[in-house]
Amino acid sequence: METEIIEKIKKQIIEIKKLDSDDRYFNLDGHVKIILNNLLELIKNSNDKEIKQRYELIWRTLDCRNDREVKFAKWAYDKARSKNAAKIREMEYRTKLLQTIELVESDLSHFIN
Repeated sequence: METEIIEKIKKQIIEIKKLDSDDRYFNLDGHVKIILNNLLELIKNSNDKEIKQRYELIWRTLDCRNDREVKFAKWAYDKARSKNAAKIREMEYRTKLLQTIELVESDLSHFIN
């Protein structure tokens, strides 16, 4: 069960790496929410106290990241896609998206190995 959930998380990480600022829709928040739900499943199903604490720490860090950086990247996306948006906003969004993806990946580095 645990390995299946970890595989789901790895698949979401791969999908996050594929995201591009030229995408028509902002999908990063959806992927992060799926990962958060999978982490909750891991926490519930884990019997080992040490591993459970590690998953809880990863969940808390990623949840905080979702509330801050991911929402700010979504805001930048909305501004970049708004009517009469300047090219500067496009570059700001692209930069913010790439930074946020790197931060999410660093939070999930335990599963990437």
